[in-house]
Amino acid sequence: MKVLEKLDMESEVVGEELCCGFPFYLAGCFEKAKDIGREVLDSLKGRGTLVTACPACLRGFREAYPKMGLRPSFEALHITELLDRVLSERGYEFKPLQASVMYHDPCELGRHMGVYEEPRRILSRIPGVRLVEPRFSRERSVCCGGGGLLTMFAPFLPPQVAVRKLLQEDEVAGRVDILVTACPQCVSNLRSGVEGWAGGELRGLRVLDFCQLLEEVL
Repeated sequence: MKVLEKLDMESEVVGEELCCGFPFYLAGCFEKAKDIGREVLDSLKGRGTLVTACPACLRGFREAYPKMGLRPSFEALHITELLDRVLSERGYEFKPLQASVMYHDPCELGRHMGVYEEPRRILSRIPGVRLVEPRFSRERSVCCGGGGLLTMFAPFLPPQVAVRKLLQEDEVAGRVDILVTACPQCVSNLRSGVEGWAGGELRGLRVLDFCQLLEEVL
């Protein structure tokens, strides 16, 4: 919300108490997901554009809802899609940030929703930022370990997956200052991995949500 305000965009928060229902859909509880979806759509009547910072919610609105026979009357956008559109139209001068930044492609936003270039275009607008690509990116990106409801069934495992990903697949040690991603679940799990790792290879690595980074340079 702070990012939207600084860009002089009018917005309001709706549905704070409502889950989109997508976790139930993933778990195979389709009737429960559909009931929640109806409630959500009723609460959002009359809105033209819905923006979410969660790729799973985006996939729920764009993919799961239509499959369940629910038809949103609004356009659903991920925050990176909206910001890329707005910045392309208006332009904006960010404050410089002297840092090497790696962008992690969330599974839901990348492979499922096809959103790859928008976040990278925004990051490339920030003066001083040196974009570092992971060894495996875009459709080949390695999952952070927190997807697919794994944290529900084996909560000890996802942070270990995150550490392996960062050290072995992404090779962040010694070449990345900030790891940024556009998914709250990825942020949470990657931070858990970094904070819980006893070795020194990840010391000093900052894990930020996309909008947290933008807030710093606006």
